[in-house]
Amino acid sequence: MVPPEHRPEQGAYYVISESWIVRKLAGKELLIQAGSQLQKPDAVLVTTKTHYQGSGMLLPTIVQYSGTRTFTRDNGSVVDIAVLEEVSLPAQWTTGRIPAKYARFGVSPAENLQWKF
Repeated sequence: MVPPEHRPEQGAYYVISESWIVRKLAGKELLIQAGSQLQKPDAVLVTTKTHYQGSGMLLPTIVQYSGTRTFTRDNGSVVDIAVLEEVSLPAQWTTGRIPAKYARFGVSPAENLQWKF
C-alpha cells in the first residue's frame, strides 16, 4: 500500500537506477525490478532508444510513468505493476570498462547522434 502523496502520477518523470532486468517480454518491453534499495517492485520498461542484449543492472535512465498493467504471477495471484517508458539514453560511463554486472545494450547510430549533453 502506497500513501497517496507517494503514488506516481501518470506522465511524471523519474530516474531509475539500481534496477535489474528480470526477463524480456514482448517487443521492446522488459520486466525489471525497480525501486528503492529496500523495495524492488516489478515494473515493465518500454525501451524506445536502447536494445538490451541480456540481463543485468541498468545504468541510470530517465523514464516516464504511463500507468499500470495487470499480470498473473506463476502462483496465480494477480498484480498491477507500473509501466515505465524510456525517455533518455542510459547514463554514459566515462571511466574504463563498464563493470560486468551492468546489462549490455546497443543504441542506433541515428539516436546516438541526436543525443545532446
